[in-house]
Amino acid sequence: MLQATSRRLMPTVFIALVSGCASYSSLKEARTVDPGVFRVDVAAAGITARPVSGATAFLNGARPSPTDTTEQARLSPGLEAQVRYGLTEWLDLGVKTTLSSIEVNGTVQVFRGNRFDVALAPALQGAVGSNGDDEAWEMALAKLTLLGDARFGAFGQHAVVIGPTLAREWGSGMGKNSGYAPDALFAGGTLGVSMEVTPSLRVFPEIAVYTPLRGSGVALPGYVLRVSPDVGPGRPVLVQLVIGMAMSGSGAPR
Repeated sequence: MLQATSRRLMPTVFIALVSGCASYSSLKEARTVDPGVFRVDVAAAGITARPVSGATAFLNGARPSPTDTTEQARLSPGLEAQVRYGLTEWLDLGVKTTLSSIEVNGTVQVFRGNRFDVALAPALQGAVGSNGDDEAWEMALAKLTLLGDARFGAFGQHAVVIGPTLAREWGSGMGKNSGYAPDALFAGGTLGVSMEVTPSLRVFPEIAVYTPLRGSGVALPGYVLRVSPDVGPGRPVLVQLVIGMAMSGSGAPR
């Protein structure tokens, strides 16, 4: 059974490794993991950009032909895994990967209440991507998220989580004809629902939406880092959907 599962997962793993994906998700509530407790998150993810025309690569300032879709954004599937550990009641640290990226993150509790929590969630991520031929990119992504959750259920075992975020990315890339150095500032955030299934298992669907405020490049799905002068709110919009499962030592929101 394990071998069969591995065979089913291999196509998804291969796609993630070849295309390269940055992660814009959070996969956490505003309440820190309890001291001495590990929490493991595993998620299926898909990322795209809208509109695809706003996500088209510009090489040497020239827009590709409208009939050329090879440089347009596409839906890019992937996997995410995250491990967090509670250091104190007010601080936990974590590591997250998409197979082609690695992120270190933390959760700093600002307010803890019976039904409402607030936390800061800084993160620093490095990611790479390639088409296996002549196009490749590498980037760093710094995120600062303000997490807030409203917990519901008889014991506050479920939570709606919102996370407005500022993100800065920088790096380098090589297209078919030239190299480039992306540097962009994003605004956006995440919205998720954390639902208890059993005391040690949770389901966590989440959507992340970001738009570039300024800069010369954006990390979009596909085989290369998309470069575009078309920056500003709504031009383009990155959308990432993740459906995660969280396993930890307790069922309360972590």
